[in-house]
Amino acid sequence: MSTNKKPCNFICQEDCREGYIKDKAVTCWQKCGPGEKNTGLFCRKRCKEGYEGKTEGVCWFDKCPAGTKKSGALCYEPCPYNHKEIGTSLCRERCRSGYNEVLGVCWKGFKSYVPKTVPRKSDGKLASYVPKSKAKHSYVPATTMGLYRKILLSVIGVLVVIGLVIKLGDFFGVVKSFVVNTSQITKAVASVLRGGESGTLRRPGIG
Repeated sequence: MSTNKKPCNFICQEDCREGYIKDKAVTCWQKCGPGEKNTGLFCRKRCKEGYEGKTEGVCWFDKCPAGTKKSGALCYEPCPYNHKEIGTSLCRERCRSGYNEVLGVCWKGFKSYVPKTVPRKSDGKLASYVPKSKAKHSYVPATTMGLYRKILLSVIGVLVVIGLVIKLGDFFGVVKSFVVNTSQITKAVASVLRGGESGTLRRPGIG
């Protein structure tokens, strides 16, 4: 695992491991391999030779081989002589001389027959296909504190300690004041009690 050696101020994040790349946020994403296209969350196989991605996510055959014609999703050879295309993959024999075709049947008066239908020859190469895709792996690298953040937290810690010391000082001052006041009150009460016992208290106005 590679660590970030560059100095940072507040938050330091490790570099992505080999084979990964960091996005604009804080996530490391797996790189796509050779012959793959990055589509965000996926790595998609690039189109095979002779195909091109005209539509996103679909590979289309650029052009059919010489002597063939694209019909539907395949490249077909032309229909045999005296045959005509039926749909995308069939060839139907044309009616013989003197016959007319009606709904796939050759008619001559009351005589009729069904012309032969044969499949068109194809090289089996699809005119389009969807390439395979695989999900990309991702992870969030470890994060540590930067120099400025450490200093800031240290200063905050010192201020907290100073605040606690001041609070404790105030507390001890209150306790000391309470003790002193209690001592003075105790002495005053004791003095009053001693005076009463000695009988020195005299009534005002009597000589």
